[in-house]
Amino acid sequence: PPPPQTGNDGVRRRHIALRFHYDGSAFGSGFAQNVGRPDDDSVERALFEALIKTRLVADRASAGYSRAGRTDRGVSAWGQVV
Repeated sequence: PPPPQTGNDGVRRRHIALRFHYDGSAFGSGFAQNVGRPDDDSVERALFEALIKTRLVADRASAGYSRAGRTDRGVSAWGQVV
């Protein structure tokens, strides 16, 4: 893997993969975030809130994130990688 990079703020950063699980019955919007919708109840929104809260990412825009798929409402995942 490439070595960590140091940002302008002196913090070392690197790309990682996270494997996580979720119960889709708890999310009304499925996986894909409905950006800009105040009623968004998606897995992706909850995921990014957690990543930002734990400081694993600064924000979605700078995370280099892109999705390759989506799921319907109520679908669960075991071992999904982001």
